[in-house]
Amino acid sequence: MARDRSQDPDDIDALLAEVDRTLHAGTPSAAKQPARRAERAASSGRSSIANRLSNATSTALIAGAAAAVVIGVLFALLPFVAVWSGAIGAFCGAFGVGFVYGLRSR
Repeated sequence: MARDRSQDPDDIDALLAEVDRTLHAGTPSAAKQPARRAERAASSGRSSIANRLSNATSTALIAGAAAAVVIGVLFALLPFVAVWSGAIGAFCGAFGVGFVYGLRSR
C-alpha cells in the first residue's frame, strides 16, 4: 500500500513547525511567528552598511593583531631586523586585507 504524498504537507515545513512549537512552548507570541520571518526581522534591525562595517572592522582587527604577534615574535628572534617596524607593517597589511575582505564577503 503506497501512500499518496500529494495530500501531505511538505516534510520540511512540518518539521520546522514542530521545532518552533517545541522551542517556544512557553511563549505563545513567538510560537506563532515562523522561524524564517523572525530571522529576517532580526537581520533588518541594523542597517546593512553599519553591519558590514562592523563585521569588516572586527575581522580586520583580529587578522591584524594575529599577524603583528606572529611577525613580532619572529622578528624578535632574528637579530638583523627591527621588531616594531615588522609588527606594525604586518598589522597594517593584515588590517587592510581583512577590512577589504570583510566588506566584500558579506
